[in-house]
Amino acid sequence: MNKGKRSLKKARLSQTRDRFQHRMSGNTSFNEGHRHRYSGITGPAINGQGPRHFHRFRQLTRFADGHRHLLSGKTSVPIRVSDSTLHRHDIIIESIKRV
Repeated sequence: MNKGKRSLKKARLSQTRDRFQHRMSGNTSFNEGHRHRYSGITGPAINGQGPRHFHRFRQLTRFADGHRHLLSGKTSVPIRVSDSTLHRHDIIIESIKRV
């Protein structure tokens, strides 16, 4: 698996009711003959709730091919969803550890 925005495929972040955290789920890229599924919740917003906030996360992938990975990183700043008051975030992987 590679670090960076493109290492996770079909990443999805959805707002929770309190808007301070987001649910996230998706699949890792296909590497060494397999991929991993992950899901969880980001940490609380950093820098308030304005246009410059972001979130940190640590997610343990599902077990595949005899192992898991611990993914950690942060989200981008908010990206407004068209014709809505909602927003989404891209994810940026900073660390991948095989566990």
